[in-house]
Amino acid sequence: MSLEGYRGHSTTVATRDCSGYPLNVSKPWDAVQDQLKRNAVVRRRGSNAKSPSLLAGMLFDEDGNRMVPSHASKAGRRYRYYVSKPATGNSSDADTGWRVPASAIDDAVLKGIDCFLRDRLGLTKRLKLSDASPTRLDSMLKGAAGLADRVARSGPVDQRGILLEMLENIDVRRDRVGIDVRLGTLQSMIGEGEPKQAGQPERTFTIDLPVKFRRRGVEMKLVISDDRDRSPTPDPKLIAAVANGRRWFAEIKDTKACSITGLAERHGVDRTDIGREISLSFLAPDIVEAILGGRQPIELTAKRLKRLRDLPVSWAEQRQVLGFSR
Repeated sequence: MSLEGYRGHSTTVATRDCSGYPLNVSKPWDAVQDQLKRNAVVRRRGSNAKSPSLLAGMLFDEDGNRMVPSHASKAGRRYRYYVSKPATGNSSDADTGWRVPASAIDDAVLKGIDCFLRDRLGLTKRLKLSDASPTRLDSMLKGAAGLADRVARSGPVDQRGILLEMLENIDVRRDRVGIDVRLGTLQSMIGEGEPKQAGQPERTFTIDLPVKFRRRGVEMKLVISDDRDRSPTPDPKLIAAVANGRRWFAEIKDTKACSITGLAERHGVDRTDIGREISLSFLAPDIVEAILGGRQPIELTAKRLKRLRDLPVSWAEQRQVLGFSR
């Protein structure tokens, strides 16, 4: 995405909502570009990079079926999934088997493990360190944070190796993802404890991630229930739609064009597209900020936003309709 027309400038549009309160939102578009670049780096470093499927061999659905990697291609793009093994067999199983976008479950698991390894209170409880000496406790907690840093810095192949060593399995349910962690292995990885001997069972404990499914177009997305824990994901098309809406409104306000038809003729674009986008200049300031920061509801897309027939004038109603008030 490029916002060359806005480079080096702040976009400010002044108007009022239905209650008469002024709207004055200012955001340097260079900052948006920087955010998009940072997000791209995270995607390349994380589970979207070309690599073996991160969680292959570890995932099971709620019926105990192993979930295996699969993929589909559309318009030249490759989409990765994990599907329940029965769903890869005869057609009668396909309707009941699970198909989860790989990037969503990969990211959720990595995020959950990272949060756990940095949760000093949770680690103290799980590893039964409440009676440990201050020196030992500090050493274990630093080792856990170091392991979290190692996972975050590693490429997908190394991440997979770490997860295969540390995890027993991962169970996908409709309302949670259960990550079973090998206790002894984790202790040895963070600097204390001996790996289990061959043939001996190892104790495990479970990290529970509350999740929910949301539909985005024809796709089901898996997201952590608490949206505050979801990594910011700026949507270039969504940001472009908001930017265009402000551009069209500014031109009409500054009398560069007297109508939507005049704008369409001036720029050689379809008047219907301008009509759909210009209403976005009246979005609530917090909605605009959330979109620019990549914190919009996962089901909110540019297509859905532009095709909304009547965008409410009330900011409170906008939040309700667009899913920001959940």
